[in-house]
Amino acid sequence: MSDLVSSLITEAWFNLQASRGRSLITMLGIVWGIASVVIFLAMADGVETGITATLGELASDVVIVRAGQTSKGFSGSKPGKPITLTPQDAGALRRQAWRIEMLSPEVTQARIYQFDDRSFEMEVCGVEPAYAALHNMQMAEGRFLNGDDLRQQRKFVVLGDQIKQRLFRNQPAVGQDIRIGGIRFTVVGILKDRTNTSRFSAPDNRRGFIPFASAGYVMNTQELSSIVLQPVSTAVHTAAIEQVRTLLAQRHQFSPADQQAVDIWDVMETVNLFRGMVLGIKGINIFLGILTLLISGVGVMNVMLVAVAERTGEIGLRKAIGARRRDVLVQFIAEALVITMTAGAVGILLGVILCLIIPPVPMPFGQTKLEPHATSIAIAFAILFAVGFLSGVAPAVRAARLHPVEALRQDTAV
Repeated sequence: MSDLVSSLITEAWFNLQASRGRSLITMLGIVWGIASVVIFLAMADGVETGITATLGELASDVVIVRAGQTSKGFSGSKPGKPITLTPQDAGALRRQAWRIEMLSPEVTQARIYQFDDRSFEMEVCGVEPAYAALHNMQMAEGRFLNGDDLRQQRKFVVLGDQIKQRLFRNQPAVGQDIRIGGIRFTVVGILKDRTNTSRFSAPDNRRGFIPFASAGYVMNTQELSSIVLQPVSTAVHTAAIEQVRTLLAQRHQFSPADQQAVDIWDVMETVNLFRGMVLGIKGINIFLGILTLLISGVGVMNVMLVAVAERTGEIGLRKAIGARRRDVLVQFIAEALVITMTAGAVGILLGVILCLIIPPVPMPFGQTKLEPHATSIAIAFAILFAVGFLSGVAPAVRAARLHPVEALRQDTAV
């Protein structure tokens, strides 16, 4: 079988040398078309990777609840009433929302960080130990806050990587005392550098984290910035969100149907939304790639039709000495595939090289690299094969239907 395929490819390549100029022009169109498909799919893959990496640094089913403003009247109150989340709300959710696995209140404000002669303003966050799991935090040095820190109101702080670099540069940080808002805190941990962000706050590597019970030393903790929580399972994810909204509605006297009273950011929903958008972008790119390659496929078909006309005598002779229709059909389809697959291989290689050369594209969540995944390359090859096959069918059928006597007569007449 392999010898037959090799023979077909060799013969097809030899026959194409006779129309080298036409074949080369057609192949250039295929090269650029398939390279474009690879680049656009790589861009979509890069966007998906960036979004997944950024949001994936939070636990996959995290929900972030923030205060909002009512948009509907309820029990005599008019629309527009501001809702303020409090530590008591977090406590009530912990006790009553049985669909919640874990949660942490969060209060975030900008404060001055000081060490020796270095000082600057960055965010400081009062949180509980569960916050580390909810944000999938990884430690570069030391440890995160624990229950004892919370209960004993210890003045400990975990620093994001960028804050550590600005305060200590290359010096050791764990165990050192710094001042936050004029209050002394001891550094107990340094987070690994990463680029995650949320729609509500700065990346973790530009924040410091202190026990919520100690946050009152440097900021007002009676008004929460958010409540970060995680349902017990993805199966009850939506029900857990509704339970949270209902409990908060009861506590603050607003309608549970009022979506604007509390702002709930569902990370899982956001990830699925972005993935749907990326799939849509990929679909459009594949569609445009197919159109581009179909245009090139018309060129391949024209080259093959000319080849059939020029090789009428050869076809007639082959059929006169015993070649079957199937043999002729396979030969011309093989020639069309040789053109498309050869040009396609060059185009895919060009596309991959360009993906490596093109610099990262700025995106809201960071720099996005063009990442030509194996799946995208396989999709490009599949499109290419289909175009090559379809381009060769019409000329192959025309060649296979030629009567040997008529073919030889036409060739003699020419």
